[in-house]
Amino acid sequence: ASSSAAYARDVRVTWWYTAGSLLFFHVFTLFLWSVEAIGTDTPLPTPAALALYSVGAAGSLAAGAALLVRYRVEPVDETEQHRPRPAWLLLMASVVSGVLLGAATGSVLFGVSIAAYALCLVRWPAGVRLRVAVLLMAIIAAVWFVEAMRMPGGFGPAMVSGALFAALLTPLAASSLWWWDIVRELDRARRAEGRLAAAQERLRLASDLHDLQGHHLQVIALQLELAEKMLARDADAAGEQGRAARASVDEARRGTR
Repeated sequence: ASSSAAYARDVRVTWWYTAGSLLFFHVFTLFLWSVEAIGTDTPLPTPAALALYSVGAAGSLAAGAALLVRYRVEPVDETEQHRPRPAWLLLMASVVSGVLLGAATGSVLFGVSIAAYALCLVRWPAGVRLRVAVLLMAIIAAVWFVEAMRMPGGFGPAMVSGALFAALLTPLAASSLWWWDIVRELDRARRAEGRLAAAQERLRLASDLHDLQGHHLQVIALQLELAEKMLARDADAAGEQGRAARASVDEARRGTR
């Protein structure tokens, strides 16, 4: 029991480490762009850009945290009965937040990266997650190339760091949640193994009880049969067999307990 509790605690710690790492990386990326992009020239005046950025960042963080919470409680596969509704509202909020962030910073790459990150927080069916992550990374790379070509002199060193962190959000989310799914599958297998071991132990006890009771019943039946046959010829011997049968009953009760 103590080992099971320790293992369950380790599983919870693994989840908090995974979710905390993703949230930290998300916040750090938003912080980098707020320092590097909002402080530089943007298509919008600084107050308007700051307002858009604040709303977009708050919406992105809220939607990302909600998607992570949802991911934690969703069933692993179709064998589990509870199936929550699709997270369309949260995904739409993430997309809108990405649009606001892209408008505030003047970077399509940043907005696309934020939206792609949200898509990686969805529990996709088996085999779909990798294809979605690869497709999103290809889109991010294409947008990065186009944006670097259209900007005078390409990205500066400061913008490159922010763009790199934004682009890394997608593979980080996909790989981290893939690892968490493995841990959760192992935990589910451990619990299934525990239930199977308990069922096997119950079957073993039932088999032992069946053998014990069967033996005692055969002995009691034989002793009663002998008592019945001897009753007419030798009452004392018949009584002795009856007492022996009663002793066998008591022994069977003790064995059952």
